[in-house]
Amino acid sequence: MIRQAIAEDLEDIMIMIHDTVTIMQTEGNNQWSEVYPVREDFLQDIAQGALYVYCDEHNKPQGVVCLNDQQLEAYAPLAWQLKAPAMVIHRLAVAPQARRQGIGTKLMRFAEDLASQRGFKQMRTDTYHCNERMQALFQKMGYKKVGECYFVEDLAAFYCYEKLLDPAV
Repeated sequence: MIRQAIAEDLEDIMIMIHDTVTIMQTEGNNQWSEVYPVREDFLQDIAQGALYVYCDEHNKPQGVVCLNDQQLEAYAPLAWQLKAPAMVIHRLAVAPQARRQGIGTKLMRFAEDLASQRGFKQMRTDTYHCNERMQALFQKMGYKKVGECYFVEDLAAFYCYEKLLDPAV
């Protein structure tokens, strides 16, 4: 089940993020750390109604994603197919013990369905150049790499992706 996150989900989300950061760093991926994403990021997402969780049969979050139309300034010069508002995927994570069960795919499909319901014609997202897991998920879901951007000091390139929700556009 996917639903909007509530404040009571925060502890489970932060455990998921901590465990994810540990794995990422073990794999040599320093996209996330103890300074991002942090509790305040998720509290703000919840307050804005932009955070969603995938829950198991006990209503315990096993995946999380932030969905909104907020695009970073670094996106501006990229050659997006449409010059229109887009739904943007931020901070997608799956609990390590729940990986390889299709939760990431379900969260991505949910994001696309929500975007369509809200009238968006495209999805946008980004991930760090060495985050091969996310790159593989984006490609599996039909996202195309648009270019690279730099928006975090001391980090290398982020790969930016998009997907048109209506190929006829």
